[in-house]
Amino acid sequence: MIARVNAPANPRHRKFAHEYVRNGFNGVKAVYAAGYKQTYGSARVTATRLLTNPNTIAMIESNIKRSKMSADEVLAELTEVAQTKAKIDGAQKVKALELLGKGHKLFTDRVESEVTNHSSESAESLFAKQYQQINQCSEEEARAAAEAAFAFTRIKDETENAAS
Repeated sequence: MIARVNAPANPRHRKFAHEYVRNGFNGVKAVYAAGYKQTYGSARVTATRLLTNPNTIAMIESNIKRSKMSADEVLAELTEVAQTKAKIDGAQKVKALELLGKGHKLFTDRVESEVTNHSSESAESLFAKQYQQINQCSEEEARAAAEAAFAFTRIKDETENAAS
């Protein structure tokens, strides 16, 4: 059977295209939602067949375009929910207001960080201090570990450079 691109759409094909987008691009779910009564294996075959049909593909693309909302449309919908005088769940209204606030960047997370200038201290001495805190050892043991670690790093770098 050869599909004609401008052929009139079968109602089940239209329903499949709508359900395919609505069900998160799950072909088998869309086949069942479109009214096909099939086993799982047959539904997979039908979904594959429909997804290769140019008319169905065009309908899916059209549904995707229609279902997309711009950022302004989303904010307008949230504003409508937040300002509605009708009885709605308080949690829904709070959630709408929260999302609106985030959309307008009213809520910003502030991150505090401590910046210290260790330019006078060598990387080796900083490593030794951290090693001492983590391992709860003496200052001498920490310095020895730092020296060994940095010596190993230097030897490794020299070896890699010599091999290059």
